[in-house]
Order: sequence, then structure tokens, then C-alpha cells
Amino acid sequence: MIIAQWDSTRKNDTMSGLHRYATELYIRTSQQANVKRYHYGGFNLNSFINYKPGDITHITTQSFAFLKVLKNVKNCVITINDLIPEVEFNRVQKIREKWILSEFVLDKADHYIAISDYTKMQLMCHYPKIDVNDITVVYDGVDHNVFKPQDRQAAKQKFKFNDSKPYLLVVSSDKPWKHNNVVRNLPYNIIYTGYGNGQYGFISDGDMVDLYNACDILLIPSTHEGFCLPAVEAMACGTPVIYANETALPEVIGYGGYSIDNIFDQQSWIDAVDCIMSSWNSWSSRAILCAQQYSWDKCAIETLAVYDSLEK
Repeated sequence: MIIAQWDSTRKNDTMSGLHRYATELYIRTSQQANVKRYHYGGFNLNSFINYKPGDITHITTQSFAFLKVLKNVKNCVITINDLIPEVEFNRVQKIREKWILSEFVLDKADHYIAISDYTKMQLMCHYPKIDVNDITVVYDGVDHNVFKPQDRQAAKQKFKFNDSKPYLLVVSSDKPWKHNNVVRNLPYNIIYTGYGNGQYGFISDGDMVDLYNACDILLIPSTHEGFCLPAVEAMACGTPVIYANETALPEVIGYGGYSIDNIFDQQSWIDAVDCIMSSWNSWSSRAILCAQQYSWDKCAIETLAVYDSLEK
């Protein structure tokens, strides 16, 4: 069985959530199966014409769902990372981001992988023609050999964090639904990074691990997430999370963090920070325990099971 994995990112793109998912999935599934990975514009592929389907073809993001029809792909699996374009984009944005192509064919795949129960429910809601039996929930993972607790004082020294006030980290794009403005003016040290933004620009995995360990809490004021990799990476490092009680966040983070019902109430964030800092070690232990349920090896095994079910 030959498996073709189609990735929406270019081979040398800076690591993002979508790129990490496709990369980690390929590394681990290719250790157990015959997998060929295709990048958009990578591997000397100049256009969609060059893409070749396998016995199983896995389109690793919903944004490229239109390739199912364009290439007349059989045994097609599409990963639904989120339905943000369906919910948050206006028509002009849908056209610019090619979502206008995908939304008309998204219900034509043979099977779907949703990265959370919330994402599965969203898919069923917006695309009622899809049979619930054709959707499998497979959570994203985290590499525990990379994202793990370090010497926190050494990490703080690396970034010259020497203030007595807590250091709070935001790892995010600046999209409207991320609501980063909600936490920018909290009376603490706010460290912001993501997609080249913030104090540190693009940051390597090694430095990112140190930054997670240097900061006391990760803040997630977003009101739309399909999974949220930074939350799991932070928790794997022992950094507690304060998050909006919205979409997939309570499902993924749960007891590993503190949920906020009204993200626009600044006092709620202050109370949450005070609560965590008053018993930080306990919250850190909970975060680590929560993160242990996620791994890329588990993600790969469950994805391979989806491939096998289609092959049969």
C-alpha cells in the first residue's frame, strides 16, 4: 500500500501548527508504512499537476480539500484542523484563502480525521451530508523528548527575566479571534511571540522550549481553536495555562489549566493568575499530567488505523 500525504506548506516553511502536524505525522507513519510526502511547491513540484495519488491519499489540511476533486482521488482522507474559514471568514477572505474552492467539495472525501471532538461536531454541523461514521477523532500530539520541563531559573536567565512579577506568555497569530488585545495590558510581564511577531520574531524549537520554561503561565484568550498545539507544548514543559472556555480548549486542556468564562473581564484574568501563582507547583504538575495523554506516536498509530480501514 502506497500512502500519499499532501501538505499545504512548502518544504522550507517556518514551522507552524499545520506544518508541525504534517511533518510529525509523516516522520512517524513513514516508519511503519510506505508514505510519500508532497509539499505545495516543494519537492520540485511546481503545481498541482505534479501531485500523484497513492492507494490512500491523505490531504493533511481542510484548506486543500479541493484536490480531492481536482485530481479525482480515490480512498481520500482529509484532516480537519478547524473550520475557522467557515465560521470567521467573509466571502472576500474565503476567495483570497482558497476556502471558496474547498467548502464546495469538503463533503466528498472517503474519510475525515478531526483533531478534536469539537472539530468533529463543527464538521457535522456545517456539512450534514457527511456520515458520522466517516469521521475519526485523532488528537494532535507533542514530542515529549523536546517539550519537557527544564531548569526554570536558567531559562529565565537566558531571556533576562529578573522581575518579581509573573511572566505570562502568549503564543499566537494576530487574527481577530485570537483576542490578544484582551491580555496585553494585564499588570504583569507579557511576552508575546508567534508567526514572527512579538519580542523574539521567529523562534526555534529549542528556544521555544526555554521560553515555555522561562514563563510562569501561558495565556490563551482565543475564542476559536480546533486543538491548540501551544497549550499542549506549554503543559508538557510544566507551564500552566489560562484559557478561554471556548471551542476545543476545555476539551484539550481541561484540568491542565484554568478556564475563563468571560475573556473580556480583566479581573477574571488577574484572579486566575493569582490563583495559579499561589500554588504554582500543583498547577504545573497538573499541566504535565494532562500533556502526557498526547503524543505524535499515538497520533500516527491512530491515523494508520484509518488508512487500514479504507484499504480493507
